[in-house]
Amino acid sequence: MVINHHWLMYQNKKKMSKEDYNEIIDEVYNKYDELFDAYYPPFSAPYPKRLTKEELVEEIKNDGKVIQEYELGVKIKERELSIEERLDLASKTYSVFDPFDFYEVSHKEIDKLYPVPSKHIIIEYKNETVSHYE
Repeated sequence: MVINHHWLMYQNKKKMSKEDYNEIIDEVYNKYDELFDAYYPPFSAPYPKRLTKEELVEEIKNDGKVIQEYELGVKIKERELSIEERLDLASKTYSVFDPFDFYEVSHKEIDKLYPVPSKHIIIEYKNETVSHYE
């Protein structure tokens, strides 16, 4: 199977790798962590539970109150790709792609025959919009 990486140019947004995504999340979490310490100094209980990085990402995705409270300036939108979008990615990724390989066109079948991302993630941060497939 030959992989054609041109599918990364699938959208008009700036592309990012998984490493870029993780760097942004780390930067946002560090900012949150610093602000949490500033808002809730040690021994100033009661104060809310400090979120883990994963919990913070979920809060951001769901426009939770943490976003307004800490003014992190980040938005994360995540959506599942449709079967048609995944087939389009597969056709751009694999030079030997053949739609007739499918017994039944489903996400499970795509994962088995032509593994391509199933999620599209868009991050708006520091006046930039970047996207990532996973």
